[in-house]
Amino acid sequence: MQRAPLIWIKHAAPDRRHRADIHRKEHMVQTRAIVLGAFAALLLAVPAKAQVLVDVSKISCDQYITQRITHMQTVNVWLAGFYAGRRNNPVVDTQALNKNGNKLSRFCESHREMPLLEAVEADTK
Repeated sequence: MQRAPLIWIKHAAPDRRHRADIHRKEHMVQTRAIVLGAFAALLLAVPAKAQVLVDVSKISCDQYITQRITHMQTVNVWLAGFYAGRRNNPVVDTQALNKNGNKLSRFCESHREMPLLEAVEADTK
């Protein structure tokens, strides 16, 4: 009766290698998650805008037309709200807002040195 030759298998080396591979893969997954998280945070970060206070009574028609202080539409909305508040009217008519903004722009084109609030008063008379 012949015996089969004994084959010695070392289990320690493959196990160590296997554990090292698993550890390396886990480390790569963690690193990738950190990098992707940091990248997402950078993409989603919104720069803080400085708060700017504007004294509308000091805006000239020229500054309004050239939009050096702020956008015309921003001023138009503010003016609509201001005058609606004076009339104790909580409703803002957006079509009238656009029409009045265009009318004020045309008036300011020929009266560039006039303060904006005076132009509004003169234009509405």
